[in-house]
Amino acid sequence: ATLPAHRLIAEVLLPLAHEGLAGRGVAAADRERYLGVIEERCRRRTTGASWQTRAYHQAVANGADRTAALRDLVRRYCELSRTDAPVHSWPALREPAARAGG
Repeated sequence: ATLPAHRLIAEVLLPLAHEGLAGRGVAAADRERYLGVIEERCRRRTTGASWQTRAYHQAVANGADRTAALRDLVRRYCELSRTDAPVHSWPALREPAARAGG
């Protein structure tokens, strides 16, 4: 039987990773910190690409043209990437993007 990638990772690969790291003496807190990010991304099915897509469509829905939506998406992506917060926890945009010429 085949599994979707997010289920394969969550149900098969992450338990193997936990087991392998534990066998090499990696502390439970360290395993949970790093593998927990992957687990949560799988649970929420969020990647950098899906965040960008959601942010773009939100900006357009808020009235931005394509150029403004992309500009604000990249600006926000850069801001959030400097926070070290995992991408699955990022909000799309704080405010509607400015319209071109406005």
